[in-house]
Amino acid sequence: MDNREVAIQNAIRDLDAGVFTSQRAACQAWGVPRSTLQGRLAGRAPNAIAHHQQQRLTPEQEEFLVQWILDEDLRAQPPAHSRVREMAIRILHMNGDYEPLGHNWVSSFLQRNPRVHSVVGRSIEASRAEAASPELIRTFLELVEATRLRLGIQLHDIYNMDETGIAIGVCSNTRVLASTHKRKAYVKSPENREWETVITTPRRSQDLYKQQQQLGQSEQLSRATRVLLSKAGKALAAANTLNAALYTDNLKLQHQANQLKIKKPKKRVYPEPNERFVNVKAIKAAMDAAAASAAQKTRKQTREAAQKAPTQSHDIPYSSMCNQWQL
Repeated sequence: MDNREVAIQNAIRDLDAGVFTSQRAACQAWGVPRSTLQGRLAGRAPNAIAHHQQQRLTPEQEEFLVQWILDEDLRAQPPAHSRVREMAIRILHMNGDYEPLGHNWVSSFLQRNPRVHSVVGRSIEASRAEAASPELIRTFLELVEATRLRLGIQLHDIYNMDETGIAIGVCSNTRVLASTHKRKAYVKSPENREWETVITTPRRSQDLYKQQQQLGQSEQLSRATRVLLSKAGKALAAANTLNAALYTDNLKLQHQANQLKIKKPKKRVYPEPNERFVNVKAIKAAMDAAAASAAQKTRKQTREAAQKAPTQSHDIPYSSMCNQWQL
């Protein structure tokens, strides 16, 4: 029941109890429109009840969905909007309704069921959420206090490293549905997330000077601290100067070593420009060579045929020669 419906019911109750003698006074006290109050007194039902036949889910099914959201919230697994839509679609499929769910259905569902609302779900490691018991937290705090007393650490020297670190892991948050009594919700995640703190050292005297100025704004620095920072700045400046000189000397020595290396001169070849392209003489010479090769091949074939001719004539029998002559 939303706040508007609660105000209407309170106005009706006060009228029945005689707290107010007129409807106008009850409406002004509870901030309810007079026409709405008159309609309720006449027997008109609320919109959520009067139009429940037009809803995709029945009031009983929506009540089940609300209770499911609250149960998941207690398990540190508040469902996201997409998960609630998926559950509603499954219920519709069980009803035999396969039409797509409206784009603004979740918003209308929240208006009809004020026991749940949309909050930001912050991801938290599952092992941390399951191990967050009062006994373990109390034991951890006692260990921290005992360590502080044993080492003599002052309270003003303690700071939360999570506030200045870098989160490594899944850090994205999402909108989830949870109880209206919560302003934020934690969602258990199987991924591990760690916090890293980067400690950098100054590289120049100006860095120390800036840090000294920042520290001077938050607390009063002693003379010994200022002298120490000044000496450290001078030492950094001297070290940077020495490193620059050494780097320059190394470059000079490397250049001299490269000059002392014996390099063999490369022999330069001057190509003939006319040999780079095909000319008429080369084409004529290729044609003559091809003709000479063909003529030599023809002469060789003729010589071989002449050498075989006497042998073939010697093999012819005498009777065959007589028959040939008679013809």
